[in-house]
Amino acid sequence: LDLALEVVAQNPHDCRANGIVAYVALVMDQIETALQYAETALRRARGSLLFMDGVSYLLTLCGDWERGPALLQKALKGNPFHSAYVHGALWVDALRRADYPTARQAAMVAGASSNFWGPLMRCVALAHLGDMAAATAQNKELLLFKPKFAERGDWLIRRYVKDDAIVAYIRKGLALAGLNVHAPRPDDR
Repeated sequence: LDLALEVVAQNPHDCRANGIVAYVALVMDQIETALQYAETALRRARGSLLFMDGVSYLLTLCGDWERGPALLQKALKGNPFHSAYVHGALWVDALRRADYPTARQAAMVAGASSNFWGPLMRCVALAHLGDMAAATAQNKELLLFKPKFAERGDWLIRRYVKDDAIVAYIRKGLALAGLNVHAPRPDDR
């Protein structure tokens, strides 16, 4: 975070640099800092669809449930070449609203990457929709990426999902599919 802040100090008008600070602050649980720099990045981007998807992704994950998803939808409609990962924020927002069909749709788009988030998102959405066979298959895929997910999953989820109620939805979905993620000890957070 200190290095990213140095870059912003040298290039205060660079929307990428401000976005990087926002991202690092989000992962480090410094939500106010993340929101501040995401807002600056958004102002610096001056409506650029290229940056709007990433910044609105950050705003959503920081808990700006009104503007974040709305800006993200606008960016997705305007830029057919957007980054697939930003649908992860729409997945989080859909879980927050208990809109599991939308969560499934977002998970299918966002989860095309080659990491554990894809099967995790699909598993949770499918489990909440009651499709246990498909959810269990995604659970198995998740464990191929992260065999010890039961022990470390809560920590990994909380790098991006900051709302405790949404984390509970995720944990419940995983549990429905047979994967019980251990609650963190106080010193794990």
